[in-house]
Parts: sequence; structure tokens; C-alpha cells
Amino acid sequence: MIEFIIYFIVYYIVIYLLHPIIILVHELGHAFFALLFTKGQVNIIIGSKKSKKYTLKIKRLRISFSKFIFFYSGFVKCSKMPVEKYKRILIFIGGPISSLLLILSCSYILMLIDSLVIEIVLRALIYGSFLTFVITVIPITYKSKNYKGMKSDMLNVIHILRE
Repeated sequence: MIEFIIYFIVYYIVIYLLHPIIILVHELGHAFFALLFTKGQVNIIIGSKKSKKYTLKIKRLRISFSKFIFFYSGFVKCSKMPVEKYKRILIFIGGPISSLLLILSCSYILMLIDSLVIEIVLRALIYGSFLTFVITVIPITYKSKNYKGMKSDMLNVIHILRE
């Protein structure tokens, strides 16, 4: 029992530390399709919207990291959403798709390695990405202060399909 508690605490801490990477991968999935289907600037924001940001610019992609990246999550903003339904749907499901790809990649690498430290990191990435995937594919309107009033990726897809 004590061993289980120790593993739980270790995984919780590692997931917490890797959270910005998990969120960045998810948001890069959205940004990939936004860059593909739009012509304007695409912004990824990791962390608090209100605190000072450190920005990395790569052509039309701007990635901003807040100094409080562990306490908040990520967002993607593009200058103008495409009119076509399938393009908007792909932009919204790009995040969950990239979370699934991270899960599959880490699972594959996990089968090839023989290191406890790397195994813990990979499993933390898998668990954290799975949580991110589930939270974004359940069609809900978020109530937490970070996302208050925002729709999940899947709820956005459902709204597009109903148009």
C-alpha cells in the first residue's frame, strides 16, 4: 500500500512538472490546422493570460509562455477562423489528435526502453495526455476560472455540425 502511495505522489509531481509540455503538444495540434487553413497570425498561449509572457516567434506562429505556466493551461487564437465547416472542425480536433499521438508515441517508446526514470517520465506524459484528451473530448462548457464559459473542443465541433 505504501508503495502505491509513493508511486501516486511521484507520478502526480512528474505530471505537474510536465504539464506545460503536455498542453503545448495539445495546442500545437490546434495550431497546425490553424496554420494550414488560415493566412493570419496563430498564437499559442501557455500559462496565465494576465502575467508577463515570454514569446517565441516562428513565421506566422507565436508561442507565448507565461511565468506562471504551471497554474494555468493553454489557448490557441487565430486571426480569422475559416468559413468551411471541415476546416474549423479539424482546427478543434487537432488538439485531441495531437494528445492521442503523444500517448501512442510514448507508449511505443515505453516498450523499447529499460530505464525506470524514463519510464516514469513517459508514463506521466501518457497519463497527463490522456487526461487532457478526455477533458477536451467531453462536450461541456467549462466552469473553472481558467476556462470559465469556454466550450470544450468536442462541444465546439458539435456546434459547428449543428450550424
